[in-house]
Amino acid sequence: EQARREGVVAEVERAIAGGDRRRGAGTGPLDALWHGVLLLDEGGMIVEANGAVSVLLGVGRDRLVGAAFAAIEGCEPVAREAAGVLAGATARSS
Repeated sequence: EQARREGVVAEVERAIAGGDRRRGAGTGPLDALWHGVLLLDEGGMIVEANGAVSVLLGVGRDRLVGAAFAAIEGCEPVAREAAGVLAGATARSS
């Protein structure tokens, strides 16, 4: 499981490295996805956002990158779940 996670992390890092790193700019391969993608740091701050998630949330990418995920309107329940994952939770608590 740990090796799989490390592989996924490495894959995401390679995808980001291929993109434009300017704040609010396209994220290269991540923008090719139809699914919304947010990458958060350990503190819950958004470090990358693709165009699809910007459309889904109705918030410009330039406002998403650098913002606290929990502060985005409507994202509070997901932010709580993400905080649990970051804290080491493995099972969803209803």
